Amino acid sequence: EGERTRVLITGASGLLGRAVNHELQQHKDQFETLGLCFSRQIEGLTQCDLTSIEDTLRIVTQSKPHLVVHCAAERRPDIVEKQPDRAKQLNDGATERLCQLAEECGATMLFISTDYVFDGKNPPYDEKSKPSPLNAYGESKVRCEQEVLRRRRNLVLRVPVLYGDTADVNESAVTCLFALVKAGVPCTIDHIAKRYPTHCADVANVVRHLSLRAGRIDGGVYHFSGNECLTKYEMCLAMGRVFGLSTDHVAPQVEPDSSATLRPVDARLSCQRLEATLGPEAVQRRSFEEGIRQCLAKFV
Repeated sequence: EGERTRVLITGASGLLGRAVNHELQQHKDQFETLGLCFSRQIEGLTQCDLTSIEDTLRIVTQSKPHLVVHCAAERRPDIVEKQPDRAKQLNDGATERLCQLAEECGATMLFISTDYVFDGKNPPYDEKSKPSPLNAYGESKVRCEQEVLRRRRNLVLRVPVLYGDTADVNESAVTCLFALVKAGVPCTIDHIAKRYPTHCADVANVVRHLSLRAGRIDGGVYHFSGNECLTKYEMCLAMGRVFGLSTDHVAPQVEPDSSATLRPVDARLSCQRLEATLGPEAVQRRSFEEGIRQCLAKFV
């Protein structure tokens, strides 16, 4: 006892990675963190090109982590469709390499995955549900999960659409809606897909509890998700309510957009395994209105 867990966090400049890095740094008595970034350089993070074998090898060899929390990914479904080679390098290539390097230094891998591994036709989905992705992003995550799960103690944490503290509202598919609410210009917003927006700080809290137990709990897949079911249209209405802004200009889109990348209609995740493993104190969820107020207050 007493030794701190050395945690390597990829994508630590991204929306979720920043939250995970911040959360673990609040517990310096338990964790020693090394956060990696690439295009966005942030003070305190180490630059690393995960598509470079040399770069990745050097960082893992030097830091000798006990746990690798792998948040870095090309997570925009439209970009994965349009730039498959680049996405494959970052999503598949980097994940494969990190798995191998983690195994060589005896580290556990905690891989962040997505509800988009499911087609959304048969919710709710538990960890034993068979993946059936509708788009290339979901397919790439399924391949990465398979790679990660070849090693028994590794963990996969699937999460839905995320939002959180950000310097730029466009960083998340949730907060970017606020620009449309504020603009007051007539627009149509998806009112078909049921989403479960989840605050990054709540995910980071779960990651911390998984990190403390890594190597002692059963490996495999875990699910974590917000409880509230909202379409993007309903998220806009909620933002209007929270900040006292009119949403009269926002109309619900109820017909599917045939040109858009296919997305599941309802990929609701059942989180019972996580709750049973970690206990209720580790699995906390703020309400959407509370979370969105925290995130967006500075943009009003």
